Parts: sequence; C-alpha cells; structure tokens
Amino acid sequence: MNSIDLIDVCAWTGDWNTLSVDGDVDAVRESLHACGVGQIHLSSLRTVWGHNLHLGNIDVYEAADRFDDVSPVPLLDPTLATWADELGRATQRDDVSIVRLLPAYSGYTLDDQRVSACAEAVQAAGLILSIQMRIEDERRNHPKARVPDVPFDKITAFAHQYPDLPVVIGGAPWRSVLSGAGAILASDHIYAETSQMDGVDSIALIIAAGLGERLLFA
Repeated sequence: MNSIDLIDVCAWTGDWNTLSVDGDVDAVRESLHACGVGQIHLSSLRTVWGHNLHLGNIDVYEAADRFDDVSPVPLLDPTLATWADELGRATQRDDVSIVRLLPAYSGYTLDDQRVSACAEAVQAAGLILSIQMRIEDERRNHPKARVPDVPFDKITAFAHQYPDLPVVIGGAPWRSVLSGAGAILASDHIYAETSQMDGVDSIALIIAAGLGERLLFA
C-alpha cells in the first residue's frame, strides 16, 4: 500500500434488499480500488436479515484468505449463545482488528448486559469495536422492513463506559456527528466513519468542529 491509498473501515460484500448492485467481493474490491482504497475492512451483508448473524463471517474470512488487501470485520450478535466462540475465532486470526455490532438488526439495545459482556471481551482481546448506527438511511428502507437508527447518544454513552476500548460509530449521519462532537471529543477513544455522511460540506463542517483526527474513511 502506498502513501496515497485510503483505508476503508466499513466496506460490505453481499446483496441488499433495496439496492441492486453487484456486491460480490471482486466487484467491491474493483470499485474501491477505483476510488483509491488500498486496504479494505470488510463485513458481510448476507446474514444481516437472518437468524444467525455469525454465518456470514465466513464470506469475509474467505475473502481475506484470497486477497492481502482485505481485512475481515466479523459481525457479532451478543444475544446468540455462540458470540464468545465467534469472537474467539476472530482473535485466532492475525488480520482481524475490528469487530462489529448491529444492534438495530439483531434486536437488542446497548443497555443489555450481554452487550456489556461482549464489549469487555472485545476490550480484553485488544480489538476495536464498531457499533453500527445504521446500514441504510431510514428513508430508503423498504416499507415492510423498517429499521430505526441506533440513537447516537446511546452509542457515545456506551463508549464512555469503556475508556480502554476503541469504539467506531458506524454509519452515523453527519448531523448526528456534528451535534454530538462534544461527546466524541470528551474521550480520546471514540471515532466516527464517513459512510453515511452525504451532506454538502458535511466533512468540512465536522473537521471544523475539531473532529478531523476522529474521522475515519468509509
């Protein structure tokens, strides 16, 4: 990877119910390379709507075994009895640095004690925890498959409970990040990524609010 390559911390492979694009690993890599991305942190969409979120992790492990520029980001569901085994599987690999929670899709809230146990285990493993606020703008949701955003303030409040655990807020809209800048800056371990920041001058406004070093490309 050369000095101009970007690192994408929130890429996805697989199909999505409201977006008809080619989401296989090869197509995703080609698309991101065209944007200057040299390292891809990749999760699978395949089982987001399923009963066992963990089953899709094999997709990104296999992709990482094929390509040096792919780092797997396994999805964890703390409400499943197998989450600790799934985390253990991630820690056995040298190429996993981030694990991701999808509270809105797995049907739990961040005040669930099982989430606390999971966060403590991720912290002990020395990994980064990404908490997905949204995968898709609520306005684009299928009318029969509405998924509300995880409240931004709930994520930052949760992150403040674990000062030694790097937390990435995934999929936050830019207005939430801008209005919540103080909560992010109150600790040095909270970050936000840009995948849902599509407003005009949104990135410039967030940087002007002092969040430049807390902003990750996605």
